[in-house]
Amino acid sequence: MGTVSVDLHAKERALDNLFPIDTEAGVSKLLYALPQVKEMRFFEGDFGACDLVLDLEHALANIKITETQQRIIELHYHQDLTQVTTVAKMQEEGYTITQQGISDNLRTINRRISKFHKEGVIVE
Repeated sequence: MGTVSVDLHAKERALDNLFPIDTEAGVSKLLYALPQVKEMRFFEGDFGACDLVLDLEHALANIKITETQQRIIELHYHQDLTQVTTVAKMQEEGYTITQQGISDNLRTINRRISKFHKEGVIVE
């Protein structure tokens, strides 16, 4: 009998290459595409997407982020608002933040997630 070579982990590696969460750019890219990645778990039965989402959620649960940063994640990434719209929405809610503040916080969040995933270190 012959053997067949099938790469069972090709989809998982493809997602890891597409969204390398050990880099700041990869984290940002994943957070923007998170709704689509979450759908892949159910509609395509993609276990790589499950692992990726779990890794991200684990990092978010273990890094130190402020209430303001949590709100920025919700508005900017989950509700897909621009930085300017995020500022306006947060100012309506009583936060005092600028567009530069949003940008700085997004960079900090991405850096902390990537460092946690890469090294398992909680970054201040």
